[in-house]
Amino acid sequence: MAFVVTYALGGSGRGPMAAIHQEDLAMVPVSLTFGGSDTYVTGGYAVVLPDEIAELAIVDIIITKAHDGTRRWEWDGSQSSPKILAYDAFATEEGNGTAIASIVLRAILVLK
Repeated sequence: MAFVVTYALGGSGRGPMAAIHQEDLAMVPVSLTFGGSDTYVTGGYAVVLPDEIAELAIVDIIITKAHDGTRRWEWDGSQSSPKILAYDAFATEEGNGTAIASIVLRAILVLK
C-alpha cells in the first residue's frame, strides 16, 4: 500500500522552493492521504512520488503534522524505499489492520 502524494505549486505558481544555500535541493510541501477504508500495514506505507517529481531522489521527509490525535507518524529514514510508520501512545508500531481511514498528513519532501 502506498500514500497518494499530492502537492500544490503555491500562490506564485513557480513550483518547488529551492532550499536556502542548497541550489541542488528542492523543498516540496505535500499531503499524504489515506483512503476512506484504509487500514495500517505493518512495516509502514511506501511514499510514491507523482510523475512530475518522480525523477528526483528523496533526501528527507519532514512530517509537519506528525500527530493525528491518536498516533504519531514518522519517516523510516530510507531514501531508496521510503516508508511512513505509525506509532501508538506506547511508542510501539501500530498493529496490522488498525483503522486509519481518511487521515491526511502534511509533510515537506526534501528532494535532490
